[in-house]
Amino acid sequence: MMGKNDNVLFYIFSIHLIAYLRSIGIYQEKVTTTETGKKAYWFKNNRELQQHIQDYKGDWELQEFIKALRKIKGEMVG
Repeated sequence: MMGKNDNVLFYIFSIHLIAYLRSIGIYQEKVTTTETGKKAYWFKNNRELQQHIQDYKGDWELQEFIKALRKIKGEMVG
């Protein structure tokens, strides 16, 4: 899940997207905790970030890997 705040910082909840961004050298500006206890990772909202998010969403093999990872995690936990 993602959102905008004043067009300066962009928050992301998705652990997979955050890990992807870190793997290509993009790190958050700050981390906050929501009222419900979820961590929100805040990134500089710029064209480069938006392009990397689109690349992430468009990478079919990466998305299939994430689906498989979620399934295996569910099998291991439950």
